[in-house]
Amino acid sequence: MLGRTKGKFDDIVMLKLIDTHCKPLLLYGSEVYCGVKSYDSALRRAWSYVFWKIFGVNEYLACDIQLFTGICTLENTLETRRVKFRAKLCTNGNDVITYLNDFCI
Repeated sequence: MLGRTKGKFDDIVMLKLIDTHCKPLLLYGSEVYCGVKSYDSALRRAWSYVFWKIFGVNEYLACDIQLFTGICTLENTLETRRVKFRAKLCTNGNDVITYLNDFCI
């Protein structure tokens, strides 16, 4: 997305587009695993790269930009997705999955 637009959009517009369209693809399937730090680190690095590419800032300033633009941090988004996934597991009606979910808690 960044390569195709070649700076034709405003930085904030580009950030919102990436948050809306690319972040869900980046986090696809992240609800399933829990506690794999290397995977979380890779996701965090990829998300930080977006801010470096658009704004030229490091990870610490990226958090401030997310705060001011109203974009959820990657950690908050991951946690929200995982909580929703676990809640759906409890109410799916499959006894085996419900048992495994209770066993893993």
